[in-house]
Amino acid sequence: MTTVRRIDRYIGRFNIHMDMIESRPEIIRKIMSKMIITDARAIYHTQYIEYVAISERLFDYVRLGEEIPRYHVVCEKSGDNVKIYAEKM
Repeated sequence: MTTVRRIDRYIGRFNIHMDMIESRPEIIRKIMSKMIITDARAIYHTQYIEYVAISERLFDYVRLGEEIPRYHVVCEKSGDNVKIYAEKM
């Protein structure tokens, strides 16, 4: 019997400030290229967009029925190199 690896269980929740989307779209594009967005909602009173996304590279495995963990997504640029990672909150 073959075990099927479910990539849709590598899921996380994170926020991006609306100003960042307008001021640094190239950074946001790099971050978004590492994941599949499954849900997004604007929270206007805080000026954030809350995302839920799938990414084997950034998020931990979440079992069915568990709460989706929150992350702080970080993008570090050093010269031409860009490092993207997520820290669980």
